[in-house]
Amino acid sequence: MLQIADSPCASDVAAWVAGGDQAAFTDALAEHEMGSWAGGHTGGIDESLATFDHQEHWIARCLARQRHNVIALPSRPLAGLRSPDAAVGGLLAEFKTYTGLDPRQLLSRVGHARPQSDRVVVGAEASWDTTLVREAFEVAINSARRRGMRAVMFIGDDFQFEWGDWNASLPQPASRPDESG
Repeated sequence: MLQIADSPCASDVAAWVAGGDQAAFTDALAEHEMGSWAGGHTGGIDESLATFDHQEHWIARCLARQRHNVIALPSRPLAGLRSPDAAVGGLLAEFKTYTGLDPRQLLSRVGHARPQSDRVVVGAEASWDTTLVREAFEVAINSARRRGMRAVMFIGDDFQFEWGDWNASLPQPASRPDESG
């Protein structure tokens, strides 16, 4: 995977970090993603702009194993703007983690992501009953729809549920949750 900091998109990234044009940045991410797919470079983690913390890196590794390209994004403190943690498949996404076993707290992570992005990946680092997670995920989809979010994913050691569009190059209908993993 070509590192985005070394790509022709680097100037759009720098402008976005400074508070610049979000549309130009998301177009640059989609272009970078398409270039990666065309070159056969998928399933990578790019920390050339920023570094994931331990929990975010765990989520990024899970996504990369599924052939998603995952780019760590810098914060934008100078612009006073909240920013998502990553680009996943060329799309902006917020990463949230939860280590407990309370389904309500797991669900709350979806709402907490909305200020940064309309896509969220929630990594659950605990042993969960898959049926309970599936039920919580169904509620999360309804919550996400009410908030105008485009995609939700729950990832754990023994499960993965996703709803919505997770690849700028390969849009998918957002009609029902899929279990994989």
